[in-house]
Amino acid sequence: MFDLSRRTFFAISAGGVSALNADPSSALLIQRSTTSIPSAHLELANALNLRVFSASKGTLGLAGLMSMRAANGEFGRYDDASLLLFPFKRGLANRDPPAFLAGSDTTRSIIAAVAMDAGGLAADEYFCHFVLKAAPESFIGFELGTPFPRSASRWPWRSNVEIGSNVVGMHWTSSNLNHPWFAGSRWIPDDEYGRVWRSRIIEGLRRAAKIMV
Repeated sequence: MFDLSRRTFFAISAGGVSALNADPSSALLIQRSTTSIPSAHLELANALNLRVFSASKGTLGLAGLMSMRAANGEFGRYDDASLLLFPFKRGLANRDPPAFLAGSDTTRSIIAAVAMDAGGLAADEYFCHFVLKAAPESFIGFELGTPFPRSASRWPWRSNVEIGSNVVGMHWTSSNLNHPWFAGSRWIPDDEYGRVWRSRIIEGLRRAAKIMV
């Protein structure tokens, strides 16, 4: 298990920060890397981002992606069923909280950045297009926020989930990423096939929560 309090060697990348403030059209000019990103790097980045989100749930959300097939992005290649998390600022946020990306190089396993401001775009799509610069058709999307009231959590596109010692509200909907994979459904459905992917996402979140300890 990682001890995050001792991880003092993060490689601070100007590219990681500038990627969040770039002209969206520049995403088309970025060359994608084909070097695989180790799962340990992804899990550590997820743990760090989950910790940032958990400390500021009132002003941050957490965008989530899971790769349905292998995909290349600016920082490397994501194997199928890779979980990726990244914080984004909500309307009340007036600062730039830290955020972290997984790198493919062993000397640059974690790339420091800042939480993204999606500017009114869907957070999962912004994360995919303009932060990872990866092909959106390879991913499904979701979002974490504060827990829902009991009455609101009954809808099939949202649920409360225990992640470590916390309860988070899971928004299983994505405007444009999910429907090609789930027979037109904008949310990851609560059926036999959808539950496979919901379970994989929750399992990955719980692993990240354990790394946070």
